[in-house]
Amino acid sequence: MGYFSALQQKQGFRYFSISFSILIVFALVGMGCLVSMYKITNRMYKPIEEANQLKEKFLFDDTVHTNIGKIKMNYLKMQYRAIGFAKEHHKETGRVYYANYYTFTVILSVATILTAILLIIITNNGWQKADTFAKVSFFSFFAITSFFGIMTVTLSQKDNYENNFKQYIFYDKVQNNILTFVNTSEKYDSAKSRNIVDSFIVAINSDMRASNQFFVNIDASKISLDEVSSKLGKSMNGSPKP
Repeated sequence: MGYFSALQQKQGFRYFSISFSILIVFALVGMGCLVSMYKITNRMYKPIEEANQLKEKFLFDDTVHTNIGKIKMNYLKMQYRAIGFAKEHHKETGRVYYANYYTFTVILSVATILTAILLIIITNNGWQKADTFAKVSFFSFFAITSFFGIMTVTLSQKDNYENNFKQYIFYDKVQNNILTFVNTSEKYDSAKSRNIVDSFIVAINSDMRASNQFFVNIDASKISLDEVSSKLGKSMNGSPKP
């Protein structure tokens, strides 16, 4: 206890305690944002998932369209289910990036506002006369703002969630095309109808090959310490001398 009490009296420890407390608060805010966004997306996804289950059940339970040919029909069902797995991948990947983007945006906005307020306070008093708590808090908020601002761009969160959601919609359209084809095909009793089925299967595979890709991009070139130093320099130079 005596050592801890002596440690508390040290100026450096007090500065560290202030910064660490600020980081803990923002960490809790970030976790709260992530949890709330996942709960919101669960509610948003529920009707979509129910619609997907309804369409898949209709396709796999329906025996009316055996005219397409049993082998061809089984292949179309396999395609539909495989596309469903790919669609689910992009939906969940998009959700991860969207939740992270939302969390980063909230933290970045709050930290930026607090940084601006502290900068005004420090500017009015002058850097030398400004309260130590205000200066330590300013550097802590500035560090948080810089980190989340850089990481939001570096991790390409906005582009990644938009691209994954677009890919999800693309796969959903392909599945709808399969359902439409199955329910509008002519009787499988001629060379013409067999060629139409084969052509459709080939077209689906061609679309999948052309558009099958992952969207998990990271651009390390967006990390620029010069930009951070420039912002900090402008903030410091903007404070009038006592």
